[in-house]
Amino acid sequence: MKWIKEFGIIIVIQYLAEILVKSLSIPFPGSVLGMGILLILLLTKVIKINQVENVGDFLQSILIILYVPAGVGIVQYLDKILPIFLPILITIIISTMITMIVTGHIVQFLINFTRRKENA
Repeated sequence: MKWIKEFGIIIVIQYLAEILVKSLSIPFPGSVLGMGILLILLLTKVIKINQVENVGDFLQSILIILYVPAGVGIVQYLDKILPIFLPILITIIISTMITMIVTGHIVQFLINFTRRKENA
């Protein structure tokens, strides 16, 4: 029963985000907005982590399976993607490098911040 409640919380937030995106014509994926709303609700402790933790861990463990439909979709449009494959590949490589650099700097900042806070 707990899993159904946890899954229901996540689904309701995602559904509300989809309605918000559609009704306000926001050029943003509803699923991403839903994750943002869930993050805000978790940070403000409106929703406690133990209220969605089990289903969140489960979804994270099967995350790779959730990418299969996207991969199939790419294969279906392969004839349209091939002419622009090189720019897409370059964009992916550059954005991955930028993401890794920014993530590394943020993690380093947080480690230093935590150490200073512990020593103070």
